[in-house]
Amino acid sequence: LLDLAPPMATVLRDGRELEISTAEVLVGDTVVIRPGNKIPVDGTVKEGSSLVDESMLTGESMPVSKKSGDTVIGATINK
Repeated sequence: LLDLAPPMATVLRDGRELEISTAEVLVGDTVVIRPGNKIPVDGTVKEGSSLVDESMLTGESMPVSKKSGDTVIGATINK
C-alpha cells in the first residue's frame, strides 16, 4: 500500500504551502488535498468535506463522504 501513495505532499508550514516528499510529512502537519489528488498520508479531516474513493482498500466502488473530524487513509483519492 505504501507504493500507492503519491511521492509528494503539499503541507502548510509557517503560513505557506510547501511541496515536500511524502516521507517528510510530520505528525501534526496540515496537508492540503485538492480535488482529484491522492491523499498522501493517513490523517483526520481538519476542515471541509468531500467524497473519497477508498476502493483500493475496501473494494467498494462508491466514494465515501468525509467531513471535519473523519479519518482518511493514505493513497485513497479525493473526488
